[in-house]
Amino acid sequence: MYSDFNYKKLRPLDVFCTSASSLTGRLIRLGTACLKNRSGIIEATRQQVANHCAIVISLGDKLWVAEMVDDGLKINSCRKYLNNKKEKIVAVKRHKKLSQNILSVIVNDDLVRMCQGMRDYDWKLIAQYFGLGRNDKSKYYCSELCEVLANKYDTTWDRYQLKRRPAWQMISPIEIQFGAPEYSDFVHDIYVE
Repeated sequence: MYSDFNYKKLRPLDVFCTSASSLTGRLIRLGTACLKNRSGIIEATRQQVANHCAIVISLGDKLWVAEMVDDGLKINSCRKYLNNKKEKIVAVKRHKKLSQNILSVIVNDDLVRMCQGMRDYDWKLIAQYFGLGRNDKSKYYCSELCEVLANKYDTTWDRYQLKRRPAWQMISPIEIQFGAPEYSDFVHDIYVE
């Protein structure tokens, strides 16, 4: 499917934003599209808006993908990830601060340690977006992993997510995909074709 994908343009900490046609993917888009002023009903049926994301990491001189999935934090090969027929890549994002040479090595190593410690998936995610649950700080969902890492190094993927009421201070894949209107000063698109 992605045999012509340009791996050479990828760097550690780039983020794949993907979209799935599954019921879970549609529910996440339904609940989060409004965060970027889009219709949840419309976006639930389309696959142009992300409902999942994964971070590229460097491990043993190769690039891998770290992601929160239903059975926890996992590492997969980029090739396996790109050939997943259930997920469509809608964007690849690079955070300018996190991708700076020295910092990227530190953040990458931090993420590798987290993967070795295996965090559990936060199943309350969908309920949280509908205002029905509380964030479990001992567990993560996909974009929460990205945001926790960014916050640890005094940055964010989308400034507006921090301005919400405390119960909603979480980030969704659509926010990483589209960012805040002025996001271009700290996050940019990577075209890998």
